[in-house]
Amino acid sequence: MTDIRVYAEGGRVVLASPYHPALPAEAKRLGGRFDGEKKTWRFDARDEERVRDLAREIYGTDGTESDLVSVRLTAEQGCDEADDMWLFGREIMRRPGRDQSVRLGEGVIRIAGAFLRGGRDAGTGSVAYPRIGEVGGVVLEVRDVPRSAVEGVTYGGWDIEIVEERVDMDALRAERERLAARIAEIDEILGTN
Repeated sequence: MTDIRVYAEGGRVVLASPYHPALPAEAKRLGGRFDGEKKTWRFDARDEERVRDLAREIYGTDGTESDLVSVRLTAEQGCDEADDMWLFGREIMRRPGRDQSVRLGEGVIRIAGAFLRGGRDAGTGSVAYPRIGEVGGVVLEVRDVPRSAVEGVTYGGWDIEIVEERVDMDALRAERERLAARIAEIDEILGTN
């Protein structure tokens, strides 16, 4: 998944994130302005915690979490989707047109099952209103999802389970260094008393 970052710049707080259909209205509600050149949202610096809350609400993270997992989505029989599916702060899949194939989002792969091919009589909607269609038996894997974005999430007609936990080795090394430094401090204090 593309990075989500919240940072200070020029007396403003900036949200750098991928597109999500819910973001523009919510960002504007907080007084955010879109910077088309940098593809970021800019807010009053006093709203940093609100911007972080917004990022966590939409994407499941404000960019500070390094605990990423893979998630398996299994469609129940008879599950019929609209023209797109958004979950964990990202696009999972969409059918751009009735006669076009389903396209999977970034970091999403199909493990099992098949999507309807599309067309007038295939149950994939109309030209003006395409639908993904029947997805019973489809199994998808979504990679690099912040664990906090998965916890407590439900999506009608889909079973959701964490299937793989990825360890962030850099974060573990940094934590080990920080703890080793703290132990050295404690040893020094104990040694002088």
